[in-house]
Amino acid sequence: MTAQYSNIYLRSLGASPVELGAVNSASGIGSTLISLPLGHLQDNYSIRKIYLIGVAILSLSPLFYALATSWEYIAVAILISGLCMRLGSCVIICDLSLKNEDRATGKALCEGVGALPTLLAPSLAALLVTYFGGMNTEGIRPLFWIQFIVSLILFSFVALRLKEIPRVKKGTEKKGIIEGFREVFQRGTATKRWLIFLSLNMFTSGMMTPYR
Repeated sequence: MTAQYSNIYLRSLGASPVELGAVNSASGIGSTLISLPLGHLQDNYSIRKIYLIGVAILSLSPLFYALATSWEYIAVAILISGLCMRLGSCVIICDLSLKNEDRATGKALCEGVGALPTLLAPSLAALLVTYFGGMNTEGIRPLFWIQFIVSLILFSFVALRLKEIPRVKKGTEKKGIIEGFREVFQRGTATKRWLIFLSLNMFTSGMMTPYR
């Protein structure tokens, strides 16, 4: 509901085009900072706790949007979002809790069902924005309050229902982060080429979002 209005909201709070681009870069900074150590943490610590921490902190992002009186507040919200979307991502459920033979089916089901709300949410958001005053700060702000309230409900649901995901016991030897990455590059097929592809894809997508 809020994704299509975040940049408009930023502009209405006074961000220039350059500031808009800089603020959106905060998400990439957050994702980069957390992604490097995250795999190591997931391999060695409680998956449930990591996921709950991510979902809990992610709930603060729409609160920053809702309370914002200037565009600088949004930079903090986007940084939090970039950090915690990795912590509370579907990797926890699809990649770690399913058996190898079920993982592709589970991931496809997750993405398919997860995409269904996007058929209705933009239209509902447009009606709400129109009702609350149009394409301006006060017309868009209620969407972030709604998102914050729903985030709290979802966190409560996850905290009550998510059980610890059993992990395969490892040997006594624990590898550091650098050793783990080195092993991935050595064993992974075409990993370097895939990383280059993803980087270029995300770069071009990130350039198009503020324009739209």
